[in-house]
Amino acid sequence: MKKDPTTTRGMKSDSSTGNHSSTGNHSVATKNSSTGNHSVATKNSSTGNHSRTGSHSVASNHSNHTTASNQMTNQERAKKTRRLTMFAMFLTLELLLIFTPLGFVPLGAINATTLHIPVILAGILMGPLEGAALGFVFGLSSLIRNTVAPNLTSFVFSPFITISGFSGNGWSVWIAIGPRILLGLLAAWIFRFLNKRFKLGTVAAGISAGLSTFLHTIMVMGSIYVFFGSEYAAAQNMTRSALLGLIGTVISVNGVAELILAAVVVMAVYAVTSVRKAKAPHNTVREALSEGSSAKFGGSGSGSAETAKTAETAETAETAETAKTAETAKTAKTAKTGKTAETPETTAETTRKKK
Repeated sequence: MKKDPTTTRGMKSDSSTGNHSSTGNHSVATKNSSTGNHSVATKNSSTGNHSRTGSHSVASNHSNHTTASNQMTNQERAKKTRRLTMFAMFLTLELLLIFTPLGFVPLGAINATTLHIPVILAGILMGPLEGAALGFVFGLSSLIRNTVAPNLTSFVFSPFITISGFSGNGWSVWIAIGPRILLGLLAAWIFRFLNKRFKLGTVAAGISAGLSTFLHTIMVMGSIYVFFGSEYAAAQNMTRSALLGLIGTVISVNGVAELILAAVVVMAVYAVTSVRKAKAPHNTVREALSEGSSAKFGGSGSGSAETAKTAETAETAETAETAKTAETAKTAKTAKTGKTAETPETTAETTRKKK
């Protein structure tokens, strides 16, 4: 039975049309798929680049902040170490004066004490807290010394001593320790006031040393007269009115001698430390500039720049590889589509030959 050529031709036409339509759809789908993949790949790559760049920026900022924090911590630690070292030096000097004859300087018929000088230096050079702490050591040593090796008037400095029927009490602790603590506080406060108000520097140190020493002598001898006047006079075999003259003599002779000695020593020490402090800022600036240069051209700065460059290179290579992969996939799919498009024509030609 012969087929109708028209029908056959129509079927061929329909078949060819259907195949071409299918091919066209596959081609469009392939194109859209390829374009979509490339777009997604590019978008993902771009997003990854931005994400890595942001992460690197945050890491760099965090690294810089950590470095600055560490530098501040090191500076604070060094400052605390210097202050502890200075206080230990003053404490050692105070103990040396307490346990050696250097604590008293013979000046003719009187002995001027030097135990108050480290207390004044600590107050002026370090502050009221350090001055008061060293003053406490000075007072405590006085209380212990009068307890361990008492004399006729030790009961006014120790509550544990009774001499000739006269005993110490709570005011003995005040006389031994209180004025010595105030000595360190007054030295610091007077110096700060004079130096801030009049910018006297070394002269302010000398004035505060002399004035605080004089006030210290008045506080000790005045407290003895107020709290142990009668007992102290009886221990010295004199009347209470005669005791007032004795106290005035001690203040005017011993007090003035100790005042001059303290002022001279403190002014000399303060002048030396001022020269050293004047040189210190230049060294600090030089070190800061050196550290800044290192941070900018080397060290962590160089590492950050190198890391950024490496990350950028890796991201560029990844983007190129992604684009190349997308292009290869597109080419392969296009070739496959072309092969599929040739298939209907080959089938139609084979059918024609059979006929």
